[in-house]
Amino acid sequence: MTAFRVTDMTCGGCAGRIKRSIVAMDDKACIEFELKERTVLISGTASDAEFAEAIQDAGYTPELIEPTSALAGNAGPNTA
Repeated sequence: MTAFRVTDMTCGGCAGRIKRSIVAMDDKACIEFELKERTVLISGTASDAEFAEAIQDAGYTPELIEPTSALAGNAGPNTA
C-alpha cells in the first residue's frame, strides 16, 4: 500500500479527479481517501512514482508518507 498526503485535496471533487487520474493509469488500483486527513491510500500494480505522477497530472501535490501515519486514530508512539 502506498500513502500520499495531498494537502491541496480539499473536497470530494478533488478526490474524484485524483481517482480518475489513477484509474486511467492503473485500472485495477484500489484507492481510499481520508479527506479530513488529506491522504490517499493506493494499492495497485504501478510504482509509487507512477501514482505520484497520476496525482500530479490531476493537478495536485502528492507527498509520499508512511501508511500507518496516514490513518486517523493512530495513537501512541511507534515502538518498532
